[in-house]
Amino acid sequence: MLQQAAPHHFLLFTDEEILSRALESHIFYNSYIIRILLEYPSPYVQLNAARKLRDFPITRVIAALYDAVCDIEYLVRNHASESLLFIHGLEPMISDHSEIFGLICTERDPEKEE
Repeated sequence: MLQQAAPHHFLLFTDEEILSRALESHIFYNSYIIRILLEYPSPYVQLNAARKLRDFPITRVIAALYDAVCDIEYLVRNHASESLLFIHGLEPMISDHSEIFGLICTERDPEKEE
């Protein structure tokens, strides 16, 4: 019954309205994942957020990934860097980029950042 009703439901909207609704849901979803990436207390959850965000190569996501490259946790920095490589069309293997890899492997000193 639902399958029969679904096509008729979309006939009520123009293509622009359907696209607009889809983009609104992606914006909400991206905002939620960005918050997890930048604020969640578990680095393992954050690194999964960084990996998921590579599927959405928009300005807000890229900016959040750049911020996450400075995270205190190495795994978050690593996966944020790999997502940025992926978004820019490169192989997402940060260890293949020694100049960047060396920077994210250094220990962060929170006192120097203040």
